[in-house]
Amino acid sequence: RACVVLPSRSTKPLTMPDEPNLRTSKRAHRECDQAPEADHTPFKPLAVRVRDFQSKTPARFRSRAAPLEPSRTLQPTQPQEPHLLTTARARPSQMKPSWMLEEEQMGPNHQFHAHTLNQEALAGGRAPAYLEPGAPTVAQPFNFVTDDR
Repeated sequence: RACVVLPSRSTKPLTMPDEPNLRTSKRAHRECDQAPEADHTPFKPLAVRVRDFQSKTPARFRSRAAPLEPSRTLQPTQPQEPHLLTTARARPSQMKPSWMLEEEQMGPNHQFHAHTLNQEALAGGRAPAYLEPGAPTVAQPFNFVTDDR
């Protein structure tokens, strides 16, 4: 018969989980610990609120302004051309300037064709032609091939 070795039991106590600390439970404990005070109410008389408003000074007005440095006289600057590196590109640009495109479109053999001015249009002699309305469309039934079977 083979000898079976059983593991010894641990002598450490079982792990007990801690109670979770939730925000709502903290708030509930904080409100329970505070006793309701008669003097602490959110409502104040109007005269007290006006007095508090007039006596308060915002924090941005409490500090002193920094002393101004003596200003130096300003002089106009000299304009300078921007130093662009477009001419130093590795490959040339594929786009042509607009003036070059216009020259190509006009070309040496380009002729401008215009119609002569219609003097009747200036004189207002003829009204524009209007089409007579046609007859209304008459509905026709569908004739499907499956209906003939």
